Amino acid sequence: MGLAALSLVNIAHRDKAAAGAIADGGGCHLLVSALFGLAGDDGDVRAAHAAGAWALGALAPLDGLREDGATVRLAAAVKHADAAALLDEVAARFPKSPAARNAALARTQLQAAFDRADDDARRDGAAAPEDPRGCVVT
Repeated sequence: MGLAALSLVNIAHRDKAAAGAIADGGGCHLLVSALFGLAGDDGDVRAAHAAGAWALGALAPLDGLREDGATVRLAAAVKHADAAALLDEVAARFPKSPAARNAALARTQLQAAFDRADDDARRDGAAAPEDPRGCVVT
């Protein structure tokens, strides 16, 4: 699970079109729901949650491209996938582990990505439209 999360980030960082596909195709939803489904408190579960939280934070600031050329902001897809609830749960379940630190960092990165999008929209003179799937497009 942790390796799948990290490979999502690697793909998105290398290729803007792939980042757009991750947002449009529900990659963030898949990651969040898989992490919600992991039960237990063993080292593998904690490691998967740590990697997943890190991945969600790393995806949040990225932008991708759709086939039609529209820019997709992954922060909206991460938020739409209910990542905030997952990050809160990770911090509560594993308060003294790297997973909790990664969840807090991911929250910060997600908020910073939204602040950046708000700043961009103000600079451009209008709010960025939100796509029905939860991805901000410009």
